[in-house]
Amino acid sequence: MLQLSDEKSSAFVVMFTMNTNNVKEKKERVVYIACAVFLIFCYIVVKILSISSSGSSSRRFFMSGVSFDVEKRSDILDRNGNIIANNIPTISAYLKPNEMDISKNEFLEHISQIFPERCSVIKKDFEKGKNFIWIKRHMTPNQKLQLMNLGLAGIYVQNTLKRVYPNRNLMSHVIGVVDIDGNGISGIEKKFNDQILSSEEPLMTTIDIKLQHAMRDELQKGIDEFQAQGGCGILMDRTNGEILSLVSLPDFDPNQPSNGDHVFNIATYGLYEPGSIAKIFNVAIGLESKKISLNSEFDISKPLRIGRFTISDFKQKSGKFSVADIFKYSSNIGSAQIAMEFGEDIQKEYFQKFGLLDKLDFDLEEVSSPIIPDHWKKAALMTLSFGHGIAITPLHMITAIAGISNNGKMYAPKLIKDSNYKFNQIVSVKTSKMIRDIMRTVVRESSGRKANIEGYNVDGKTGTAEKVVNGYYNKKSNVCFFVGNFDKYTILIMLDSPHGNESTYGFATANWNATKVAGKVIKRVGAVLGIPPETVN
Repeated sequence: MLQLSDEKSSAFVVMFTMNTNNVKEKKERVVYIACAVFLIFCYIVVKILSISSSGSSSRRFFMSGVSFDVEKRSDILDRNGNIIANNIPTISAYLKPNEMDISKNEFLEHISQIFPERCSVIKKDFEKGKNFIWIKRHMTPNQKLQLMNLGLAGIYVQNTLKRVYPNRNLMSHVIGVVDIDGNGISGIEKKFNDQILSSEEPLMTTIDIKLQHAMRDELQKGIDEFQAQGGCGILMDRTNGEILSLVSLPDFDPNQPSNGDHVFNIATYGLYEPGSIAKIFNVAIGLESKKISLNSEFDISKPLRIGRFTISDFKQKSGKFSVADIFKYSSNIGSAQIAMEFGEDIQKEYFQKFGLLDKLDFDLEEVSSPIIPDHWKKAALMTLSFGHGIAITPLHMITAIAGISNNGKMYAPKLIKDSNYKFNQIVSVKTSKMIRDIMRTVVRESSGRKANIEGYNVDGKTGTAEKVVNGYYNKKSNVCFFVGNFDKYTILIMLDSPHGNESTYGFATANWNATKVAGKVIKRVGAVLGIPPETVN
């Protein structure tokens, strides 16, 4: 057995203890280093996560010192949950010129085999000395394969997202478009850009795809039949302000909006004199202010003189006519006399109530402010009574008339589903009923007969206004309107510069064209809405 002296034994114990302490110190040092590495790793992970989640639901990629945002926009749906805007994964390619191993001309020659349309843009970027150049954004898989097969240095690819619109032109003026970086630049895409970027939930609109298709189809047929420059159609649920269809033609494909053609939204941005549509406002004001009744009579035998202007009727009639008949036959002379009964101050007060003097609060950016008289005097009073001297959007018209027709409750127009349904009481229930009654006579017996669809108790009013071109009225070009009601819905149809044809005996007024289109739309959408046929009077 091995034995140690006391001295040797003590020395061995000391050495053993020292060695043990060194091992402990090394272990502690390793643990400290491991903890530090772990903490640094955690910091990097947290930093990356905070970058990727800040501001939106985008993901940030870092490639060779260059960062990219891939914006994840939430879907947009119609009122029934059908997708009208969503995202698809794509591939994009970019170039770092300082890594190229061939000349710029050689590079362009290679790229022209796949992306000939991009060569001029890339060449300009070369000339500007850019150190980062997009070769092609949102390539097809086949284009990516061709690009990679070139084997050129300095080319990088990345996964991206592209905004797509499966219904193409159908919703173009409602939905709008995004730019190449995925930011909304028009329509709902622009108005609700922040919400679409930040929310995981889809954005639901009030539009019904089936109704939108019927409206667009019949409106286009009307434009073609009457050789009009364009037109618009709006269908609104007047009991809550929801817009079920909004069409402006010509339109565009938001998947290919680069040329910028036909992006003007006639329904919300175009300003037009309403013509005889304004007689609805005029009679409503007279009745509500109690200055007239439907039985009040006015002599419409002679034109009226106001300054250097003469107010006359399209078809001159003789004798005294009641307010109801003045409305039915759309007399300008009678309308001006009705307005004289209540005067400028009351007229302006009610135009304000009807929302005709201000820009509408709406779910699109593309909304115009009305053009109103500089001086609200006698001349303005009389001409406004039959729709001249003020320019408003079709959206203004339908919103005000829907309110007058809805027992006087006017709701703000809506394109986005929510729970905020507020209304202003603009006329009484009694006045509303009287207006609906005389609008019914227009459809049953007068200028609105082409909208008198069997099984639907349609009421409405036509309006024809000479187009204003370069500040002057063009007597050879009209803007034609029909605005009416059926069931709980209000419809507006507008044709811009329609022409007469054999079926209209050469006439180009609203009773021949806009009313005919409205009747066809009502017949089609009524079936889609499941409105049961009713007994009409």
